[in-house]
Amino acid sequence: WFNAGQTCIAPDYVLVDAGRVDALVQALREQVGARYGNFDDASDYSRIINDAQFARLKGYVSDARARGLQVVELAQIDAERQRRERLFPPTVILQPGDDATVMQEEIFGPILPVRGYRTLDDAIATINGRDRPLALYPFSHDAATVEKILGRTVSGGVTVNDTLLHFAINGLPFGGIGASGMGAYHGRAGFDAMSKRLPVLWQTKRAGSDLLRPPYSKVAKFIDFISR
Repeated sequence: WFNAGQTCIAPDYVLVDAGRVDALVQALREQVGARYGNFDDASDYSRIINDAQFARLKGYVSDARARGLQVVELAQIDAERQRRERLFPPTVILQPGDDATVMQEEIFGPILPVRGYRTLDDAIATINGRDRPLALYPFSHDAATVEKILGRTVSGGVTVNDTLLHFAINGLPFGGIGASGMGAYHGRAGFDAMSKRLPVLWQTKRAGSDLLRPPYSKVAKFIDFISR
């Protein structure tokens, strides 16, 4: 909910053990209450940046409902106030398929798709079946589990047992991979990314290239040797 989900590395979906989906939703509901109360004031909760983005997010929820998916608003906010203030409630969409609009776009808002999995291998297969993400957030206090996830997935950056924070560490390079972007910046990585190195080769007085000039029949064995 940081900046109402309007960050480029906000989670676009959560994978959780299928038997703990309800517990996760309940924990999220409790956290909304603990952090933002009943939204009478909502001064600690960000608004959506403009009407177009608010309408886009509403469209994701409408699409989910049209598909018969369970949509859980974690706070009760009057519809007119939502529209007037662009105050989008924290919302969970349960078990959306890949065809749901919310699973096809970067959300950039306080909507969280939650999908249950049977085994960790199934979860890893789901991640690997999609474009490589800009960020990945494994949650586990078992180091072997985390290492398994890291060893079998590829992402732009990782925070373990939290979200977003790897972006704030200046010594860690930040960037994507594949569809989520190429290259990185921050600290030394940023200096290298924004600089152009000038490659210079100084040839010695006896040029090695002289050994490779025609007629090639005289140097065929040497060429064969160095090309192996």
